Amino acid sequence: MAIYIPLGAIIGYWHRRTQYNVDNQTHFERNPIGATMYLFLFDLIDGKVTEEEKKHMRRYLLKIMKQPERPLKGTNDSPQDESNQKN
Repeated sequence: MAIYIPLGAIIGYWHRRTQYNVDNQTHFERNPIGATMYLFLFDLIDGKVTEEEKKHMRRYLLKIMKQPERPLKGTNDSPQDESNQKN
């Protein structure tokens, strides 16, 4: 017991530090919208972006920002239109 608790604390500390980095890397690698935006930014800095591409990206980002927030739905939640029909 005297070894178990300190060892668990050390392993937990190590896991917390390494898992955060792994999760961030995985999220970054599987994010196509973020990749598109970073690539656009790099091309913009390098001067490879046309005015039409700038306008297109601006419209795209504004469209995303104007979307209303959608509440998270659990897998067991019924669709909203079904709950409205019951009333």
